[in-house]
Amino acid sequence: VYQTKDGSQGAARNLGILKSKGDYVMFADSDDYVVNEFCQNALTAIQKFNSDIVIFDYFIVKDGKLTLQNIFSKQVAGNVDKKIVVASLIDESFVWNKIFKRKLFSNIEFPSDEKYEDISTVYKLIAKAKKISYLNKTLYFYVTRSDSTVNTNTNVDTYLASSLKLYSFIQNDYPEIYKRDEIQESLVELVLFYISKGKRNDDFLEDKAMNIITNTHIIPKQLSNKSRILLLLLRYFPLLANFLLSAKRKVTENWGMRKWVWKIISH
Repeated sequence: VYQTKDGSQGAARNLGILKSKGDYVMFADSDDYVVNEFCQNALTAIQKFNSDIVIFDYFIVKDGKLTLQNIFSKQVAGNVDKKIVVASLIDESFVWNKIFKRKLFSNIEFPSDEKYEDISTVYKLIAKAKKISYLNKTLYFYVTRSDSTVNTNTNVDTYLASSLKLYSFIQNDYPEIYKRDEIQESLVELVLFYISKGKRNDDFLEDKAMNIITNTHIIPKQLSNKSRILLLLLRYFPLLANFLLSAKRKVTENWGMRKWVWKIISH
C-alpha cells in the first residue's frame, strides 16, 4: 500500500497512476463500495469496444437507500458520441464510474491542492480520448453523507472555482452545448448556491459569479420560491440582495456561536 505525504485525494490518485504497471486505470473512494465483478466487467468492456474510456452506471447510497444513476438513459451499450458525454459532465464528472487507458494520463495530473480534483481533471481526459463507450451495468456504490466534501459550506468556494473550469471548457470547445437551456440553468443554480452558502472572500470569484447572474437571463425551472426571489434581487437590486445575504450570514454565525456556548456550559 502506497501513501502520500500531503494526504490529499488528488495526490493519492497521482501516486496510484505513477505506480501502476498495467494498461488500464480505475478508481474507488474509501467510503464507497463496488460489485464483485467491478474490475472484470469494466476491463472486458474497454477491451471489447477498444475504447480509451468506458463509463458505467452506479448507485447513490444515502441513509441506507439506493438510487440508480443511469448515465445515458437512451443509450445502449457501445460507443457514445463525445458531445453526449461532454453534456453529461455537468452532473457526472467522476472518475470512479469509469475505466481509462493509462496512457490518457500522460501530461494530465489531478490537482493535489484542490478539494474537487475530479471536476478539474475528467473533462481533460474526455477531451483527449478518441473513443468513449458506455457499459449499461451498475458496478459502483457511491455513499454520500451530509458532511461530505461537496455538502459542507466551507468548500463551496472551491467547488465553484473547479466547476467554472469545466463550464469554460464547454463554452470554448462545445459552444453549442454551452448555450443549451439545461446547461445555462445548471450554471445559474451553481452560482446561486455559491452566493447563498459560500464564504465569498475571493474578489475574482465574486465578480465572476455576479457576472454570470447578470448576463445569464434564464430562470431555472427547478428553483424554489426563495431562490427565485434571490436571483431576481441579485439581477435587479444587487445592493439590497447582498445586504440581506450579509445580514442572514451574521445571524447564522451568531446562532451557531450561541449553540456552541450552550453546549459547553450545559455539560
